[in-house]
Amino acid sequence: MPKINVLPKSVAELIAAGEVVEKPASVVKELLENAIDSGADKITVEINSGGIKYIRVTDNGCGIDREDVRTAFLSHATSKIKESTDLNSIFTLGFRGEALASIAAVSRVNMLTRTADSPVGTAYVIEGGQEVSIDDAGCPVGTTIIVRDLFYNTPARMKFLKKDATEAGYVQDICLKIALSHPHISFRLIKDGKQVLFTPGDGKLISAIHSALGKEFADTLIPLSYSFEGLSAEGYISLPSFSRVNRNQQYFYINGRFVKIPVGASALDTAYKNSIMVGKFPACVINISIPPETVDVNVHPAKTEVRFSDEKRIFSLVFHAAQSSLAKFDAPSSVALSGDIAAKNKNAYKANFINESKAEEGEDLFSRAAKEKTETLAKMAEIEKRIEEKNPEDSLDKTLRLRTPTIALDYKGYNNPDEFLLKSNTKAKIDYNKENLRFEISEDIKDEPLIDLTQKFESASKQVETKNENGPAPEKKAEIKDTPVIIGEAFNTYIIAEMKGKLLLIDKHAAHERMIYNKLKENLFGYSSQLLMSPVKIDLGPREYNAVIDNLELLKKAGFDVSDFGDGSVLVRSCPVDLLSADIRELFEEIADNLASRPNMISSEKIDKIYHSAACKSAIKSGKSISKYEMAEIVDRVLNDNNIRYCPHGRPVMIELTKNELEKLFGRIQ
Repeated sequence: MPKINVLPKSVAELIAAGEVVEKPASVVKELLENAIDSGADKITVEINSGGIKYIRVTDNGCGIDREDVRTAFLSHATSKIKESTDLNSIFTLGFRGEALASIAAVSRVNMLTRTADSPVGTAYVIEGGQEVSIDDAGCPVGTTIIVRDLFYNTPARMKFLKKDATEAGYVQDICLKIALSHPHISFRLIKDGKQVLFTPGDGKLISAIHSALGKEFADTLIPLSYSFEGLSAEGYISLPSFSRVNRNQQYFYINGRFVKIPVGASALDTAYKNSIMVGKFPACVINISIPPETVDVNVHPAKTEVRFSDEKRIFSLVFHAAQSSLAKFDAPSSVALSGDIAAKNKNAYKANFINESKAEEGEDLFSRAAKEKTETLAKMAEIEKRIEEKNPEDSLDKTLRLRTPTIALDYKGYNNPDEFLLKSNTKAKIDYNKENLRFEISEDIKDEPLIDLTQKFESASKQVETKNENGPAPEKKAEIKDTPVIIGEAFNTYIIAEMKGKLLLIDKHAAHERMIYNKLKENLFGYSSQLLMSPVKIDLGPREYNAVIDNLELLKKAGFDVSDFGDGSVLVRSCPVDLLSADIRELFEEIADNLASRPNMISSEKIDKIYHSAACKSAIKSGKSISKYEMAEIVDRVLNDNNIRYCPHGRPVMIELTKNELEKLFGRIQ
């Protein structure tokens, strides 16, 4: 008996379907591409139960002739190409002729379609790859395809599907990506009877971005337009000050097709290299137009991976396009802008670009509210600077908010900071709570020291700070010290101290991050939350939004009061007390990304991820100088708490160098 057999057609079709149809989002993608290729300018997608039970895609395209309906559901049946050479010049999104056959093999499909020159339409039903009926039907010009009971005949595939909400998120994500690449088409997505996505189809990319990704995201973008040697790039990139924690909001397209372009992402990183922090990523929506013969889209069944005949040209195109747009934003990106300077540079960028682009008259990329906020911050910064100049010993860096007082100054009624400083009997209200090192004092800044966190290090501090007026220090200062002497800070990152014949180098960010993380974990599910002064509205991508909605109760237990604001947005109303110094928006975006990236984590893992992000975003940042009071507190905590040895990510908090090790480095001993 032969061991090698030809598979029956039905089995072969099920295997082929597995390459094209992985989940409901795969079905929607294939049907949307067919609708776009049909010339439609209005497309509606409806799903129920995440698309597992019901998918309906309706378009007003050219429709299908009655004689072609059956053929359309055969494998490798397509109107896009006829011979092998056509693969070198593909302008359509679909071309393999596998989609409808693969979908019909694993579901129950109904099709209604009519062409403009036909008086009646056609109703076609096919289930599990077997035709059920074909009849005349009354219907508008275009095509409607209904897919029910996905994988009803392949239960092994069904068990790999996620929860309905997760699958719906995948569908919304693919609809969003396709909508951004075709701003001339109006897209509508209805999930369980509720509209969750709509684009106007007015031909303007910024309108599609505004509708699909939100006003807040759209307002962070600057236009991009560049071409050379037959290649062109059009779209938008984010301002350097609005970087993201991941690449989830980088959308690259090749001739209108969403694809993954590692070389494009690399080029974008290079263009922003000196403009944003390491570990942050710019956002973008970029369509690259290139001759079809220079790109191979026939690489993967999902058609999201492509090969270029010359990747260097793609890198050069994206790099120079981004660099050209960023050059128009002439603010120094390595320095945080404030006040009138920020507003001036943003307006200067706007003026420069409007002269060269097709931006509509009156379009304002930067809101008045942002300008007013930066002006207020500038005034406060100037006042605080002058206070430090007048009282250098009392000035405190506010970066370590867990243990640093917040000084509230009321400068109303004064014309400028100088008048405020000269005429007012400057008072500072300082809140102190011994448990968490906050202060509740109301004293004259000049008369009283703000805090005394270094009482236990008094003798050590005097050895560092007090000048010896009687010549060289006495020999006893060379003795080994049992208490740490704070020497200072290197690179505004590492605290340097001496103790017991050793030189201690402490990473202040890693140490503080671990301190916050430990405190959060110690108070797990019992941590007090602080109501924010005003709720923070955060726009999220479909996957991130659904992940957050699925974990609202878990977030509440972790100290975050979050509510659904609709249309892909959430409101953060409160957060754990010790996280008030963090950028809530940036922190929550990272939390949402972690929840979406690993939806199958158990609750304890999710909490741990949340606290990892919270501690990192709230900890004092490297590069920010802190006072010796704060250095002393960090050193004390590190030396007296064995749980502060590594940061939550596993990096060491402290390293030690003995005198012998130093002398070996200097060649004093062998």
